[in-house]
Amino acid sequence: MFGLAANFASAAENSDAGTAGGEEKVYTTADSALGWKSHLITPFYAHYAQTLPSNVSDGGKIAKSVYGTGFSWRFIPEDKTRISLSSVDYRRTDFRFSGAASRYSRIFKHTDSLSAMTYQEFINPHTGLSLAGYAALSAAAEDRVGLEDGIGGFIGVGAKQYFSETTSVTLGAAAAYSAARERWYVLPLVSFDWEISENLSVRMLNGLTLTWNVNGGRELTIDFSASYSSDSFVIERDGNAESRHFGESGAVACESFPVGVSGTWNVSENFYLNLGVTANFRTKYKLYRGGHKTGEDFKVDTPIELFAQIGVRF
Repeated sequence: MFGLAANFASAAENSDAGTAGGEEKVYTTADSALGWKSHLITPFYAHYAQTLPSNVSDGGKIAKSVYGTGFSWRFIPEDKTRISLSSVDYRRTDFRFSGAASRYSRIFKHTDSLSAMTYQEFINPHTGLSLAGYAALSAAAEDRVGLEDGIGGFIGVGAKQYFSETTSVTLGAAAAYSAARERWYVLPLVSFDWEISENLSVRMLNGLTLTWNVNGGRELTIDFSASYSSDSFVIERDGNAESRHFGESGAVACESFPVGVSGTWNVSENFYLNLGVTANFRTKYKLYRGGHKTGEDFKVDTPIELFAQIGVRF
């Protein structure tokens, strides 16, 4: 969820400078990373990712495939004093275990996830100070469990100061609900954007992303990123009467530190293609029952993920 929030918010904060009219300074733009023109949105995209087989700490291998689709929409008024971005995303993940790791397939094989997010920002054009808010609702579950059992949430609010059209800092706080731990967490919300040059910019939000605008015209951009990822999904209750967790709800949490590179080719104003590769360092799966960690963990030797996404705009 945190990774989705980071990608979503970045769409609101990447853009070209404009003019609001009169003597007011414009601290945001009409064009976001979702498109070249202010009226363009991304009504549809399709996503596919393949994680290559990797060794599991206690024997065997794991690989997975992810299929997804989604859409997004936005509203930016002519005076550019507000940004409103929202999106809905669906993902299907197929896990494949082999060797000694095949025993984990009794716990989970296929999962579904559905998430909806919104980002709202209100900007004072005289001072460059804005109020920004994030909200997300998600649900993720293994095939044998209903999605409604795996609901999680994220909400955050912050004060954002634009020092120029291309440099800003946000400070705030966020709260996230973990379906695995069955509790809320309070987290700091810190981000910044800085355009170093016409072709190079850096962003911090749940990690660092360095963006190279290859020709300065947005036809081709390359992102180098490093971040922290935490996802979870619910699994069926423990039906083993001999287990101390008998009858308790369950969930699996996966944590990792992805480092990757991706390229986005804006084939036209209405079509884009994104390709990339990610190495997921320190990947670990943790099993929870009744909100408590059971100790049934396993680590994975740096899975390599290849992904592709295509989208259309109008």
